Amino acid sequence: GFAVMVFLFMVLPYTLLLLCGQCILLKSNWRIFCWINNSKVKAFLDSYHGPYRVKHRYWPGLLLLVRVILLPPVAFAHSYDASVNLLTVSTVVIAILTWAWMAGGIYKNRWLDVLEASIMLNLGILTAATYYYKM
Repeated sequence: GFAVMVFLFMVLPYTLLLLCGQCILLKSNWRIFCWINNSKVKAFLDSYHGPYRVKHRYWPGLLLLVRVILLPPVAFAHSYDASVNLLTVSTVVIAILTWAWMAGGIYKNRWLDVLEASIMLNLGILTAATYYYKM
């Protein structure tokens, strides 16, 4: 009960705000989106969207959405069936790295792209090492 309420009223709106924040800012003249003109909300979104290129400002919301979608299958998978976790994490890591590479870089600073790629590869390597360690 409580976890579902937290998810519906805190996690989901936060994720959608980060994912669609740039689109909502563009439509801020609409009456339904007038709340986005608040200086505190704009400062909040700018802190997330600052390091990204203009056309990729959805990226933090997309990564958070992927985490929210992947949490239940990975968390509730049997602890002895680590192959599901390995397959899921490796597929997501490969998809994210491919998407970022095809986009020509997500961040304004190229070193941040390299850093994110190394973090994703590290995640995949640690997941594979955990799987093989349990075997």
